[in-house]
Amino acid sequence: MLMRTRRRMTLPPNKRKSQRLHALATAYARQKDAYLVELAKAKNWVLWRLHHADKRAFARRFSVHELPVHIEDQCAFDACDTMIRWVESTKALDQWKAQIFRHLPSAEDAVQRHAYFRLIQQYDQIAEVLMGHHQDPWLFHLFSQSLRHAPRVKNQHSVVLDSSNYRVGIWNGRQFLSVSTLQRSHRVMLHLLGNVPIQGTIRLVWDDDHWEVHTTQPVKICRSPFRVKALALDAGITEVFTGIGRKAPAFRRGDISPWAREGPDIAAGLHSPPSHGSLCLEPPNLHRRRCIA
Repeated sequence: MLMRTRRRMTLPPNKRKSQRLHALATAYARQKDAYLVELAKAKNWVLWRLHHADKRAFARRFSVHELPVHIEDQCAFDACDTMIRWVESTKALDQWKAQIFRHLPSAEDAVQRHAYFRLIQQYDQIAEVLMGHHQDPWLFHLFSQSLRHAPRVKNQHSVVLDSSNYRVGIWNGRQFLSVSTLQRSHRVMLHLLGNVPIQGTIRLVWDDDHWEVHTTQPVKICRSPFRVKALALDAGITEVFTGIGRKAPAFRRGDISPWAREGPDIAAGLHSPPSHGSLCLEPPNLHRRRCIA
């Protein structure tokens, strides 16, 4: 299921609220970093995909005993997700599949090639190779070179909370979020901008002078009716959208740019005429002009 992040901003909190929330974020970052150090060990890679009960047992074993229990559990889940994203991004950036194709290019190696493809999808098998249990020097070199630097916590400005660590309500006509802190039975109330339902697991992020509440929600994908041809749109730098078939409707500017008919690369992007104070650049090796407002 495709998900998207919705950001909700809060009003700037006072000094006392900021101190309590920053103390919570600092303790969360310390605990998450301790979890990342342990999860980076190859023998613990099997924990990434286990059930929540096993992850909670891992959280109790390597806890520094600063966070409430429910926030500590979310910290362990967050650390596991960070490790999974690290490996998946490494696969894409270092092009593991392409390297396997170059290593086993012939048709006779198809069985071994598919076995490699199945292996790189299983984190416990990757850990077995890194620990030397699989005698495959080429795979060991590939994994050890790509996965040299495990992730660590660098910023201390966010914390993940489940529904038991916050409460949403209305006070004086404004929606508020009541968040748990390090001190038991003491919560911090943050006033939100707007009034949109908040539920499930959230991430509280500090941004300059206020906090942001990040929630996830599924994306509704509208399917086209039967026998209706879909048209691709390319958004320009300003408001012009260019479609296939040399159709370029202009929004808010009123007219289609005359530059739309100059270059042959119509579908690559069109730009509306420059407004007051804009700068037009025309590189010598390009057929179309770009407008930078």
